[in-house]
Amino acid sequence: MNTSASKKTGKKTTVPKPTKELQTDPPISERDEVKKAEERTNKHQKHKP
Repeated sequence: MNTSASKKTGKKTTVPKPTKELQTDPPISERDEVKKAEERTNKHQKHKP
């Protein structure tokens, strides 16, 4: 039984990979927002003489 549980744990380690990808999605959108904010700041700086 213990070996079976170990094998299931190994499978569970493979399952979190997609979960990690999902967890990596929110930061990407946050980075996009940061990029947009940076672009806005750059535009403001460009407007300045």
